Amino acid sequence: MTDRTAESVGAPQSRQTLLCLALVVTGLGNLVMPATVDQFLPINYIALTSFILALAIMVHLRRVAEHVVRTPSLVVFVALTIPGMVAAPLNQYGTTKTVAIALALIMILAASAFRDPRRSTLMIIALIYVLGLLTAAALMLFGQYNIYGRLSLFELNPIGIGRVCALVPIISVGWLLLGRTRSLLRSGLHVAALLLALSAAVATGSRGPLVAAIAGVGVIALVAMRHRGSRVWAIILVGGIVVSVSYVVEHLPRFPGLQRLELASDSGRVDLIQQSLAAFMTHPMGVGWGNLGQYVVGFSRPDRYTFYPHNILIEMAVEGGVLAISGFLLLLITAFIRVLRSTARAIDRRLADCEDGPEDLIAPALVLALLTASVVNAQFSSDIVGNRLLWVMIGLALVSPAFGQGHSFEEKEFRGGFRAHRRRAPQRPSAAIRPHPGRARAPLRRARPRGPQRGHPDDT
Repeated sequence: MTDRTAESVGAPQSRQTLLCLALVVTGLGNLVMPATVDQFLPINYIALTSFILALAIMVHLRRVAEHVVRTPSLVVFVALTIPGMVAAPLNQYGTTKTVAIALALIMILAASAFRDPRRSTLMIIALIYVLGLLTAAALMLFGQYNIYGRLSLFELNPIGIGRVCALVPIISVGWLLLGRTRSLLRSGLHVAALLLALSAAVATGSRGPLVAAIAGVGVIALVAMRHRGSRVWAIILVGGIVVSVSYVVEHLPRFPGLQRLELASDSGRVDLIQQSLAAFMTHPMGVGWGNLGQYVVGFSRPDRYTFYPHNILIEMAVEGGVLAISGFLLLLITAFIRVLRSTARAIDRRLADCEDGPEDLIAPALVLALLTASVVNAQFSSDIVGNRLLWVMIGLALVSPAFGQGHSFEEKEFRGGFRAHRRRAPQRPSAAIRPHPGRARAPLRRARPRGPQRGHPDDT
């Protein structure tokens, strides 16, 4: 490779790395970054990362436009959130949610600007893994218990820290079960990271992140059970995790985070959800973004903000109305269908021994698991504004059909977008001309010679 070619390829790689970093910071920054960070930056970090994402969308506008055309559910979702903006005058919280919906659209579209979606997705997952591992280590080393017996760091919300830490076990289990290389050292490091992050998540005393982690690990286990080569490893690993957690809970001393997990308190969320559903029944077209505080009793704050329902589905329904929740469910179903199909195709290629590398199955499987965990998390905590990782995972799931296309970093490979690249992709031979792998070809039958021959029964 000449210096000119290396420079032309290296520049897109650096831009894709910057785009991946901007997506991770936007998706998880509100959970692990202290409020004092903005004091050391010339502008707000969300404004900076949003500018990077918007710039990437504008640079690759043609590719993004083709993706939007193939994803009408995204356009429908955005259109159906508009009635909630005009159902009532927007207050400060409603304006914040409107900006959050626009930011969600930017994060979803930014995923379609990748030159190589599979490699960029793996880079995003690796960044999430490193961030979660560093957060867990810092929490266990420097964290302090608050008055509620929950371990926290830099006075951040323990729920957010627990959500970031709980992503590490999902990724570790994914690499352990679905990776082709069975290196003992690498497997040991993944197990150590899994235990450290799981301990940190338990120490925060947050139940939602643990339920989400269980759901994500369950998805990885189901994929591994479908893949015959990982079936035994899945049984051994999941069984080992269950036995280890049971032993820790039964025999080790109770620390404050674990004690809080054993409490059956709902923190008043059941009453809040009931009042939110009652408001939805009386206002099926929505009360307007940020206006829930006017329809519930005992939860409004002095600044007219409200305790959101801590459930994104109910939040969409009660504030955005039937239209908003319908659009959101349509977008979510589309994302799940695409990533499920991509995972199934990757499993078929793995079973056919195609040499696509371990990431051919790792990428869609981890996106499916992290999307599931993000959806579960959104049913227990935070709101549209705080559940940013959910929008990042929806964006990655929508572009997951391109994971198996083998995109190049060269610009010329992308003239015409994904559709033209699919036409150039090599096709597998049809079933009519492909020989069955377990059926040997029958030898040709030799013609029987005419007339009597020596040693033949007709000679007698």
